[in-house]
Amino acid sequence: MELDELKNIWQQTSLESISSQVIGNDEFLVMMKGKSNAVITKLKRNLILEILVSVVFLPVFSYFIFFTDVAVFHKYVCSILIFTTVATLVIFWVEYRSLQAFETRLDLITSLKITVKQFSKFIRIYMIINYVLLFPMMFYGLIVGLELNAETLSLKFLLINTVIISPLGYFWIKFYIRKVYGQHLDKLKNCLAELSETID
Repeated sequence: MELDELKNIWQQTSLESISSQVIGNDEFLVMMKGKSNAVITKLKRNLILEILVSVVFLPVFSYFIFFTDVAVFHKYVCSILIFTTVATLVIFWVEYRSLQAFETRLDLITSLKITVKQFSKFIRIYMIINYVLLFPMMFYGLIVGLELNAETLSLKFLLINTVIISPLGYFWIKFYIRKVYGQHLDKLKNCLAELSETID
Protein backbone atom coordinates (compact mmCIF):
# COMPACT_ATOMS: atom_id res chain seq x y z
CA MET A 1 0.00 0.00 0.00
CA GLU A 2 1.39 3.39 -1.03
CA LEU A 3 1.94 6.31 1.33
CA ASP A 4 -0.76 8.45 -0.36
CA GLU A 5 -3.33 5.69 0.13
CA LEU A 6 -2.42 5.44 3.81
CA LYS A 7 -2.85 9.21 4.17
CA ASN A 8 -6.26 9.07 2.50
CA ILE A 9 -7.41 6.24 4.78
CA TRP A 10 -6.18 8.09 7.87
CA GLN A 11 -7.87 11.35 6.82
CA GLN A 12 -11.14 9.58 6.09
CA THR A 13 -11.03 7.80 9.45
CA SER A 14 -10.31 11.07 11.25
CA LEU A 15 -13.19 12.85 9.49
CA GLU A 16 -15.60 10.06 10.42
CA SER A 17 -14.41 10.15 14.03
CA ILE A 18 -14.83 13.92 14.23
CA SER A 19 -18.26 13.73 12.61
CA SER A 20 -19.47 11.06 15.03
CA GLN A 21 -18.12 13.10 17.93
CA VAL A 22 -20.06 16.19 16.79
CA ILE A 23 -23.23 14.14 16.43
CA GLY A 24 -22.63 12.65 19.86
CA ASN A 25 -22.17 16.10 21.41
CA ASP A 26 -25.32 17.38 19.69
CA GLU A 27 -27.33 14.45 21.01
CA PHE A 28 -25.89 15.00 24.47
CA LEU A 29 -26.82 18.70 24.38
CA VAL A 30 -30.37 17.86 23.31
CA MET A 31 -30.61 15.32 26.13
CA MET A 32 -29.28 17.77 28.73
CA LYS A 33 -31.57 20.52 27.45
CA GLY A 34 -34.57 18.23 27.90
CA LYS A 35 -33.38 17.17 31.34
CA SER A 36 -32.87 20.78 32.41
CA ASN A 37 -36.25 21.85 31.05
CA ALA A 38 -37.94 19.07 33.03
CA VAL A 39 -36.36 20.34 36.25
CA ILE A 40 -37.25 23.96 35.41
CA THR A 41 -40.86 22.89 34.82
CA LYS A 42 -41.03 21.31 38.28
CA LEU A 43 -39.56 24.42 39.89
CA LYS A 44 -42.07 26.66 38.11
CA ARG A 45 -44.92 24.36 39.16
CA ASN A 46 -43.84 24.51 42.81
CA LEU A 47 -43.56 28.29 42.66
CA ILE A 48 -47.05 28.59 41.20
CA LEU A 49 -48.45 26.36 43.97
CA GLU A 50 -46.80 28.51 46.62
CA ILE A 51 -48.13 31.67 44.96
CA LEU A 52 -51.67 30.27 44.94
CA VAL A 53 -51.48 29.20 48.59
CA SER A 54 -50.14 32.63 49.59
CA VAL A 55 -52.89 34.42 47.67
CA VAL A 56 -55.53 32.37 49.50
CA PHE A 57 -54.27 33.64 52.87
CA LEU A 58 -54.52 37.33 51.95
CA PRO A 59 -58.35 37.56 52.17
CA VAL A 60 -58.26 35.49 55.39
CA PHE A 61 -55.89 37.96 57.06
CA SER A 62 -57.90 40.89 55.69
CA TYR A 63 -61.10 39.40 57.09
CA PHE A 64 -59.64 39.24 60.61
CA ILE A 65 -58.47 42.86 60.35
CA PHE A 66 -61.63 44.47 59.00
CA PHE A 67 -64.56 42.20 59.83
CA THR A 68 -63.92 40.72 63.28
CA ASP A 69 -63.76 42.01 66.84
CA VAL A 70 -60.54 40.21 67.76
CA ALA A 71 -58.02 42.02 69.95
CA VAL A 72 -55.99 44.79 68.33
CA PHE A 73 -52.87 42.69 68.89
CA HIS A 74 -54.21 40.07 66.48
CA LYS A 75 -55.04 42.73 63.91
CA TYR A 76 -51.44 43.98 64.06
CA VAL A 77 -50.13 40.46 63.56
CA CYS A 78 -52.44 39.93 60.57
CA SER A 79 -51.24 43.23 59.09
CA ILE A 80 -47.62 42.08 59.39
CA LEU A 81 -48.55 38.76 57.80
CA ILE A 82 -50.21 40.55 54.88
CA PHE A 83 -47.08 42.63 54.34
CA THR A 84 -44.73 39.62 54.46
CA THR A 85 -47.06 37.57 52.24
CA VAL A 86 -47.14 40.30 49.58
CA ALA A 87 -43.35 40.66 49.75
CA THR A 88 -42.97 36.90 49.36
CA LEU A 89 -45.38 36.88 46.42
CA VAL A 90 -43.25 39.48 44.67
CA ILE A 91 -40.14 37.36 45.23
CA PHE A 92 -41.92 34.25 43.95
CA TRP A 93 -43.16 36.03 40.84
CA VAL A 94 -39.75 37.52 40.00
CA GLU A 95 -38.17 34.09 40.34
CA TYR A 96 -40.90 32.50 38.22
CA ARG A 97 -40.28 35.04 35.45
CA SER A 98 -36.53 34.38 35.58
CA LEU A 99 -37.18 30.64 35.17
CA GLN A 100 -39.35 31.36 32.14
CA ALA A 101 -36.39 33.14 30.55
CA PHE A 102 -34.37 29.90 30.76
CA GLU A 103 -35.96 28.49 27.59
CA THR A 104 -35.31 31.65 25.56
CA ARG A 105 -31.53 31.56 25.96
CA LEU A 106 -29.66 29.74 23.20
CA ASP A 107 -26.53 28.79 25.14
CA LEU A 108 -27.43 25.98 27.53
CA ILE A 109 -24.38 26.34 29.77
CA THR A 110 -24.92 30.09 30.15
CA SER A 111 -28.61 29.48 30.88
CA LEU A 112 -27.78 26.92 33.55
CA LYS A 113 -25.14 29.12 35.16
CA ILE A 114 -27.52 32.09 35.36
CA THR A 115 -30.41 29.96 36.59
CA VAL A 116 -28.35 28.16 39.24
CA LYS A 117 -26.97 31.45 40.52
CA GLN A 118 -30.37 33.18 40.62
CA PHE A 119 -32.19 30.25 42.17
CA SER A 120 -29.50 29.73 44.81
CA LYS A 121 -30.00 33.38 45.77
CA PHE A 122 -33.78 32.88 45.84
CA ILE A 123 -33.48 29.88 48.19
CA ARG A 124 -31.19 31.82 50.54
CA ILE A 125 -33.63 34.75 50.69
CA TYR A 126 -36.59 32.43 51.18
CA MET A 127 -34.86 30.60 54.03
CA ILE A 128 -33.86 33.87 55.71
CA ILE A 129 -37.46 35.14 55.58
CA ASN A 130 -38.70 31.90 57.16
CA TYR A 131 -36.00 31.87 59.83
CA VAL A 132 -36.71 35.50 60.77
CA LEU A 133 -40.43 34.74 61.11
CA LEU A 134 -39.96 31.39 62.82
CA PHE A 135 -39.62 32.45 66.47
CA PRO A 136 -42.30 35.19 66.50
CA MET A 137 -44.79 32.98 64.64
CA MET A 138 -44.15 30.08 67.02
CA PHE A 139 -44.72 32.45 69.93
CA TYR A 140 -47.90 33.82 68.35
CA GLY A 141 -49.16 30.31 67.65
CA LEU A 142 -48.82 29.44 71.34
CA ILE A 143 -50.79 32.56 72.31
CA VAL A 144 -53.60 31.71 69.88
CA GLY A 145 -53.65 28.12 71.15
CA LEU A 146 -53.96 29.30 74.76
CA GLU A 147 -56.73 31.75 73.88
CA LEU A 148 -58.69 29.04 72.08
CA ASN A 149 -58.44 26.86 75.19
CA ALA A 150 -59.25 29.82 77.48
CA GLU A 151 -55.99 29.42 79.37
CA THR A 152 -53.58 32.03 80.68
CA LEU A 153 -49.86 31.48 81.15
CA SER A 154 -46.97 33.76 82.03
CA LEU A 155 -44.83 35.45 79.40
CA LYS A 156 -41.79 33.57 80.72
CA PHE A 157 -43.53 30.22 80.24
CA LEU A 158 -44.54 31.17 76.68
CA LEU A 159 -41.01 32.23 75.79
CA ILE A 160 -39.47 29.04 77.22
CA ASN A 161 -41.92 26.87 75.29
CA THR A 162 -41.27 28.82 72.11
CA VAL A 163 -37.52 28.26 72.51
CA ILE A 164 -38.12 24.54 73.05
CA ILE A 165 -40.34 23.98 70.01
CA SER A 166 -38.59 26.39 67.60
CA PRO A 167 -35.93 23.84 66.56
CA LEU A 168 -38.74 21.64 65.22
CA GLY A 169 -39.83 24.52 63.03
CA TYR A 170 -36.24 25.12 61.94
CA PHE A 171 -35.77 21.54 60.75
CA TRP A 172 -39.18 21.55 59.11
CA ILE A 173 -38.26 24.69 57.11
CA LYS A 174 -34.97 23.10 55.99
CA PHE A 175 -36.74 19.88 55.01
CA TYR A 176 -39.55 21.69 53.17
CA ILE A 177 -37.32 24.02 51.15
CA ARG A 178 -34.99 21.14 50.34
CA LYS A 179 -37.91 18.99 49.16
CA VAL A 180 -39.63 21.69 47.13
CA TYR A 181 -36.63 23.56 45.70
CA GLY A 182 -33.24 22.34 46.93
CA GLN A 183 -33.26 18.89 45.32
CA HIS A 184 -34.20 20.39 41.95
CA LEU A 185 -31.45 23.00 42.22
CA ASP A 186 -28.98 20.15 42.83
CA LYS A 187 -30.17 18.48 39.61
CA LEU A 188 -29.52 21.68 37.66
CA LYS A 189 -26.05 21.89 39.22
CA ASN A 190 -25.39 18.29 38.14
CA CYS A 191 -26.51 19.11 34.58
CA LEU A 192 -24.15 22.09 34.54
CA ALA A 193 -21.26 19.98 35.85
CA GLU A 194 -21.84 17.28 33.22
CA LEU A 195 -21.98 19.84 30.42
CA SER A 196 -18.85 21.60 31.64
CA GLU A 197 -16.92 18.31 31.80
CA THR A 198 -18.04 17.32 28.30
CA ILE A 199 -17.08 20.65 26.72
CA ASP A 200 -13.78 20.88 28.58
